Amino acid sequence: MDISFFRCMLNLLLPLLWILFRSYTCEIISDKASVRQNFVNKNDTYRRLWSVEKFAATICVMECVRDTECASVLYNKVTKVCQAHSVTLGNPFVAFDEPDTQYFVRSFGEHYIGDSCVTATDCWTINTECRQGLCQCIPGYSFSPKTQECKVCDQYDDKNFMTITDHYITGENMEMFSSVTLEDCKRLCLTRTAYLCVTFEFLYPGTCALQKVTVLDFPHKWTTSAGVDETLYSQRDCA
Repeated sequence: MDISFFRCMLNLLLPLLWILFRSYTCEIISDKASVRQNFVNKNDTYRRLWSVEKFAATICVMECVRDTECASVLYNKVTKVCQAHSVTLGNPFVAFDEPDTQYFVRSFGEHYIGDSCVTATDCWTINTECRQGLCQCIPGYSFSPKTQECKVCDQYDDKNFMTITDHYITGENMEMFSSVTLEDCKRLCLTRTAYLCVTFEFLYPGTCALQKVTVLDFPHKWTTSAGVDETLYSQRDCA
């Protein structure tokens, strides 16, 4: 058979295959994730899970769907970088500009941890509240990307913390350090070997206190500094 016939058939079939592929992948986006406008041409590395190159936004979303911890993805149409996050990015004002970036949120990521909110009813994840305009775990509960909830942990993450401002637990410090940075305080908590550091408190400009308890252990010792001193209470995520 003439090879030109095969070329002709190939030229006819390729556009059809491309249309079918685009229809299929677009259906995946519409069913599994939606486009968000708040992070168009923006980027933020907060709770980034991974970053890989993918040749299309639809393939980027499919990669996220395969990861049970992935709630949202940023995709750059020029660099082809696909960046996954374990939370929904709800505050574009802390992000940096990145042209040609699109943002997609999976269905379970709607009203999820990190999403913008006005009241507690805007936050649909179990044991969450609206705090500082974002959906976050209520005091004493830790975020679990694996089970997509806020809960009491069986095991703790080795990197991430969720923070509450102007609150602390009185009288339960295991260790205290002075003249340290916030990052130093976090590192000190993560590297304790004599005990499991679950929470830390940081009092500006440089005081760090480490604890092995949460507010759920001592709710009567949960104290507000009422904004007099800037205190941060940070609790580890679940593994």
